[in-house]
Amino acid sequence: MQNEAALFGSLIEPASTAKMTPQNRKMAERIVASIKKYGTGKCEIDPAKIAVNDCRYSKIDVACLPGCLPAPFHKGIRIWGFLRSTGPVSEKALWNEYGSAIEDLALRTADACDEMREIVNQAEKTVAGTGMRLISYRPVSYGRTKAENALMDVLARYTMIDEMLQEREAYFVLENRHRRQTYLGREANAQAERRNKKQNGLSVDAILWSALQRLTTRQMAKLEDLLTKGNGQYQSGRYAEWTAAQMLEEGLKLPDEVETIKAKNGLISGRVRLAENVVFNRKRLLIPGNIPLSIANKIEGARLGDFVQHPWLPQECTADKIKHYDNGSLAIYIAPPHVHFPSGTPARQEASNG
Repeated sequence: MQNEAALFGSLIEPASTAKMTPQNRKMAERIVASIKKYGTGKCEIDPAKIAVNDCRYSKIDVACLPGCLPAPFHKGIRIWGFLRSTGPVSEKALWNEYGSAIEDLALRTADACDEMREIVNQAEKTVAGTGMRLISYRPVSYGRTKAENALMDVLARYTMIDEMLQEREAYFVLENRHRRQTYLGREANAQAERRNKKQNGLSVDAILWSALQRLTTRQMAKLEDLLTKGNGQYQSGRYAEWTAAQMLEEGLKLPDEVETIKAKNGLISGRVRLAENVVFNRKRLLIPGNIPLSIANKIEGARLGDFVQHPWLPQECTADKIKHYDNGSLAIYIAPPHVHFPSGTPARQEASNG
């Protein structure tokens, strides 16, 4: 399971008073003073439970520490705000930006909980029928817009099948703003296909498969194991490709022609160098040089073997699409046949999407 702080950074990593400057501590006291001055007078907040730190672009980062607020906000929560520490900030501005939100959570807890439940209910509708299961959730940030609309982020933990076709637990930040649950929706939409592919196993295009034939049976098994585990570089909800150098660090030397490789949603793909300047990757064959546009246009829709020769290229494939670059280079898009990995038996042909 991915470390949640590594995935979402400052949004959910524990707030701290350790690096607070004297000015930050004074700011925390002024936020509490703004609550007493402009609030209902019923909210008692300990300034020592407010963390104020400077972050990127001089923005003031405010968080309520554990024990500051009642449950379910008692484990600590960040307060949305966009004030900067570079100029004078009035107590009224501190109230509008931070104090009012803190009082909301302290005194109008039920309303904030309703907002959180609405976000989670929407997420549950998103994953309904996909096999994804909600394990836990907690609020991680809260604030209000100038129009008094609530802003909230909820960190939810789900079980799912990832793009490596592995059962795992994953964190998603659920929000009620403009990019509402984008990543959760993307993963939910992929679950049915991934479950089907998990039953059928991995497949690989015929070109990459030909390049991998230099590996022994034991090396093929090791490659399968590494691909299904991923290389640990997980960014923006996706695993990065393995490079040949990274594979070598794990004790597996790829054939010289295979420069990168990855498994995503059951399909193994990678960059294969067919000649010094000719590269194939998944569906794109890139050919450099001064290829006239008049010749390039004749290639689209034609049989691959009529204009490109290489023992690994499927000669009967059709050039579904071409892209001619200003420097004369040509990209040819094809839909090569696939085989199951590591058996090499034919697999269902994937549709080309260019």
